[in-house]
Amino acid sequence: MPPLDTAKNTASGNTKDVKDIIAKIGDTMCRLPPGDMAQLRRMSDSPLRAPHFWRWKAQFNWADSQDDIWATIITAMAILTDKGRAFDKASPHDPQRPLGRVLCDGGNRNWPAAGETPRPKFSELRLTRLLNERGSSRQTAVLRAMRVLAPTSASLNCVELAQFLLNDKKDWPAQKIAQTYYARLDGAEHTSKTKTSKENQ
Repeated sequence: MPPLDTAKNTASGNTKDVKDIIAKIGDTMCRLPPGDMAQLRRMSDSPLRAPHFWRWKAQFNWADSQDDIWATIITAMAILTDKGRAFDKASPHDPQRPLGRVLCDGGNRNWPAAGETPRPKFSELRLTRLLNERGSSRQTAVLRAMRVLAPTSASLNCVELAQFLLNDKKDWPAQKIAQTYYARLDGAEHTSKTKTSKENQ
């Protein structure tokens, strides 16, 4: 199997390849015991990584030059995965929940609560900073963002997260995140204003 960073594969953010990898990693994570998951959550701090990182590298054969990026992707997914016993956990990857949308509402489909002013889980300022980061700074910023979401047990489209990291010299992954973030925020603000207007009539 050729390395996944060839022109047609992972380095270019090829959707099919990234989808397959993310889906398989997510499915495995939700079956791992707490000790293994703890190793994955701490993995970005150690150049030795974790045993499952090397298993996935052998399975998916990404290039050595992408080790740091894939370590960040895997750590981010581990942070999003519920802590606890394997049978209690769901995959951190949900293709129906765009990354930008979850950064806005924290994974809460009922956000904002009735009568509340919409306040994004991840502020607009922090989003702007995240989207403008590059290289290792982007990797660090992504992990910080995932730790903000972790308490809400929010699953999200981890393919979009991976594409954002694998294509940090391209604009389209960041644009997609911004688009879904503001679609969620503007929709919530419109709904809130409509309810307030009806109540005041």
